[in-house]
Amino acid sequence: MLRAIAEQYSSRYSFSNLSRQIERTHVTTIDYLEFMEDSFICFVLYAYDFNKRNIKSKGDKKVYFFVTFVFHSVRSYLGGKEVWDVITSSLEDEDLLGKMVEGTVISHLRMYGEIPLMKAGNTFLWFYYDNSGREIDAIFREKRGCLGIEVKYRRGVDERDVKRIPPINKYFILSKEDVEHKGNKMIVPVDTFLALLPISEKNI
Repeated sequence: MLRAIAEQYSSRYSFSNLSRQIERTHVTTIDYLEFMEDSFICFVLYAYDFNKRNIKSKGDKKVYFFVTFVFHSVRSYLGGKEVWDVITSSLEDEDLLGKMVEGTVISHLRMYGEIPLMKAGNTFLWFYYDNSGREIDAIFREKRGCLGIEVKYRRGVDERDVKRIPPINKYFILSKEDVEHKGNKMIVPVDTFLALLPISEKNI
């Protein structure tokens, strides 16, 4: 299970697909994920269906580790390498680094909005995809509607890097260093965004 999650980090897939990869039943796979979520190892990010105004329970999901160090520890254990060597090689891999930054942003958004026992992550935080190929890394529900958040940890980001969908009125594109404000889209460095994002007082 941990190997499957680590190897396709930030990718979307169904529970059925995951169960085939680990050669376990669909029910057992969900049980494993729930156990790891209760143990604060990882969590499931569901896709949102704006037409039904609910999560896509049978659609694709994404699974993220709560903290990046767990991701490194898992890869270290599975690969038989020292953790520091794994961290160093990860930081040198631009594609993998982008996925880790995305996971960090999603985890912080969850901690920002979550009120344990009273307000679970899947009630305000999801991702989005449709059959036309449009995908948004995070959909965050707030009082005035939903925000679309796209992580593009690279240089040379512009407002076209996020695909608009009708229900979303405001977008944040999280870059490596670019800054821009155009209409309902704002480009902000990811470190600035995270620095200004508090953690729920109820979330330890």
